[in-house]
Amino acid sequence: TIAPRLLKQMNVSSIKLMTNNQNKLDAFKGFNINVERIEHWTELHSQSKDYVNVKIKKMGHIKG
Repeated sequence: TIAPRLLKQMNVSSIKLMTNNQNKLDAFKGFNINVERIEHWTELHSQSKDYVNVKIKKMGHIKG
């Protein structure tokens, strides 16, 4: 992603990132930017339960 490069050019050394996506966290490796993950989960509803479980199992999302 472009975010780590832009932040590095702006001399940002640390951020708080609200995400459950491991790929977004991994994107900052090698840029010397400290990333504090802020997790965010809401109560799962019957309509979204399967969707969220797929994101966890197949897309590497972190369950908070």
